[in-house]
Amino acid sequence: MQAKEGIVGTGLESKSYQCSDGFAMRTGICILAMLFLHHVQSYASGPPASIKKEARKLYGIEYSPRLMGELIAPDISNCTYEGGGIIHLDGVDHYNWAKEYVYCSGHVVILLSKKIDDSHKYGIWRVVDLLPLPKLELLKNLRNPERPVLYSSFEGLCSVQGRYGMDFIALLSWGRRERIDWKTGVRRAWTFDITQERIVPLPTRHIQCQWEEP
Repeated sequence: MQAKEGIVGTGLESKSYQCSDGFAMRTGICILAMLFLHHVQSYASGPPASIKKEARKLYGIEYSPRLMGELIAPDISNCTYEGGGIIHLDGVDHYNWAKEYVYCSGHVVILLSKKIDDSHKYGIWRVVDLLPLPKLELLKNLRNPERPVLYSSFEGLCSVQGRYGMDFIALLSWGRRERIDWKTGVRRAWTFDITQERIVPLPTRHIQCQWEEP
């Protein structure tokens, strides 16, 4: 199948499912917990060309959710599947759309996927867009608190225009602060446009975050 051209370098919360049978069912908590098991190093300005090239191989692939840590497309890419979650926008769960996570040579790549078939137990999905991220932290680094951390809206720490119903991801630099906004620590953000089938930049001006100790 010909890979569909998309946006590289532009682009978690979900319906509550159980992580059973070893599968990463569509829940942000399951995926993020799994990602924490990986050692992701410090933030750089952007993913290298080799990571972008590897990520591009995933455009247009059709797959069914696999065991976490397994290759998502064994004959195409060395990236491993790490779970995902359905898309939640404006208070509505979109069950035919998912944000998925893969791990490519030390980099997290976000996938926007569309369900095309229900014949498989977990459905058949097609990747319509993706976003390879720079190397970054997955947890707040107390030794280097300014390093950007990958944030997912399912964590519930950030609002957009005072609301919490938008599905988005962001790079945050908390520093020693408990509250941050676009001026103090919200570096970049992306959301999911399911009409255009794209991961799109989300302006940071209206994002505010409040740190809560786990």
